[in-house]
Amino acid sequence: MCVCILVLSGDAVVYGQNTATVVIEANDDANGIFSLDSTQKPVEEGRTNNFYVLRDRGHFGNVTLYWQLFANDTPLEPHQEFLNTSGSTVFRTGEKTKPIVLEAISDKLPEFNEFYELRLMNISGGYPGEGGKLAEKNLNASVLIPFNDDPFGVFAIAPESLEREVAEDVLSELSHMVSRPWKT
Repeated sequence: MCVCILVLSGDAVVYGQNTATVVIEANDDANGIFSLDSTQKPVEEGRTNNFYVLRDRGHFGNVTLYWQLFANDTPLEPHQEFLNTSGSTVFRTGEKTKPIVLEAISDKLPEFNEFYELRLMNISGGYPGEGGKLAEKNLNASVLIPFNDDPFGVFAIAPESLEREVAEDVLSELSHMVSRPWKT
C-alpha cells in the first residue's frame, strides 16, 4: 500500500519524499488452520474411499500436511492392510479441501471388522505468514475395513450328498453332508 501526501494546509511544506510504503504483514492465520472431516467411513478391501482435509480461515501459500494410519495407537507398517499407510498432501493457494485417498489391500483372508485411525500428524510451509496450523480438534478419523472374504465360512452340500434316491411311498429319513470348503 502506498501513502501519498497530496494536500497541505497552513504553512506546511513537503520536503523530500512525499510518499511512503506501508506493508501489512500476513496475519489472522493467513495460511489456514487444517482439520480432518472426522466422519467414520468404511474402506472395503480392494477399494478406495476419500477422507477430506479441510482448510479453514486463510487460504494463502502452499502448505504440506502429513498423515499416518494407526491400529491401537501403533503406526501401520508400509503396505500393512492399506496401499499407503502414511503420506502427505499439498494445499496450494486458494485450495480449501483435499482428499486423502485410502485403499484397503485385498488379501483374500477371512476377517471380521477391523478399525483403524487416520491422524493428521504435522504441517509445514505457508508463505507469506507464520505457516499453516493444525486445528485443536478433529485431527483424526475412524477408518473401518468391514468384514470380508466370508469370515463366517462358506457352506456347501458335499459332492457325495448331491444325488439321493428316496422312495415316495415309504416314510424315511434322509441326511446330507454339508462341508465347509476353503478351510474357512
